[in-house]
Formats: sequence, structure tokens, C-alpha cells
Amino acid sequence: MSFSGLIYRPVNHTVTNPQGITQKLSTVEARLLTAFLSSPGSVLSREVLMDRCITPGNEVFDRAIDRQVSRLRNRLQQLLPGVVLLDTIWGEGYRLVSQVEAHNECLT
Repeated sequence: MSFSGLIYRPVNHTVTNPQGITQKLSTVEARLLTAFLSSPGSVLSREVLMDRCITPGNEVFDRAIDRQVSRLRNRLQQLLPGVVLLDTIWGEGYRLVSQVEAHNECLT
């Protein structure tokens, strides 16, 4: 999948920028990014993100999602300095502000 010039490879949890610099994401960060890429432009609440990203049976507080989104946002900003890809919608959740394009080669 590509978005804002970045290429995301979900199989190995990596994001690569146009200069070839790659960031390896944690499992939760990768799940978050997959959730955002599946619903570009849509506001995803903490509850939705927790359902999509946290393993059932783990007790997690909604602020933990805030920290994970912050970490993902920082990783993406390292790849595209000055570009905001994840918006915080106060009182509602978070939103990916980018067009998303699927590519078969990104699945490996």
C-alpha cells in the first residue's frame, strides 16, 4: 500500500519513504497503520482502534492507544518531516489524512 509517497509492507511491518529510508513498526503500530489505511479520511475512535489493534484478553486503557498513535505519528514524521498524516479529532478519535493506493507487490 502507498500513501503520501510512503510504501507500507504489512507482511514485514515496514514503511519506506521515497528516499529509501525504512522504519520497522511494532506489531501494535502496524495494526494501527493497517486500520487507518483501511479507512482513509474516516475518524476512528479509541474504542475502534482498541478493537482492531489489541489482542483480546489484554487489559488496556484508552490512553494506551493515544500513546501508540503518538509513536506511530512520530515514526511517520521521521520518514516525512513536516507532513502531518494522522490528525487528532478532539473528542472523537484519529484520522489518516492521505489518499491510499493498494499495490500487490506491497503484500510481500
